[in-house]
Amino acid sequence: SYTPLLAWNGSKLLVVWANRDVSGNSWKPLTRLSSDKGATWGNTLTVPTGTASAWQPTLVYDTGKKKFYLAWAAYDVSSVSKLRFSTSNNGTSWTLPVEATTVPSNGAIRRKPSIAFGDGQKYLAWEEEEPFTGNWKVQVIPFNF
Repeated sequence: SYTPLLAWNGSKLLVVWANRDVSGNSWKPLTRLSSDKGATWGNTLTVPTGTASAWQPTLVYDTGKKKFYLAWAAYDVSSVSKLRFSTSNNGTSWTLPVEATTVPSNGAIRRKPSIAFGDGQKYLAWEEEEPFTGNWKVQVIPFNF
């Protein structure tokens, strides 16, 4: 288990983390929901990620849209890192994953996504390594979903 994060929607606490079992299967985001501020927790659920490995999740709750937003770094058989996201109205059922950004044509490594809200806009930030120079930079884009 790796990188646990919490989000609160006003009545429920949701925890998410990246998990990889001992057999070496792909990383997957797992969640658990608590209706009593963490005193007890519901079943562990797997967020659908498709065939890609998913790690470094980030989680927020949008009070305006009344949704949890989950983004992660995804790696599939092409070994190109992508940023994907999913949403949930209740913390237990999640939409199928969607690409949060276009796939980098230069093979850049993207990792450690972060989501923020402000002035009615959503923002996604991440670290990106330029493959030819090895330099890391922070990218930030507004996005709507």
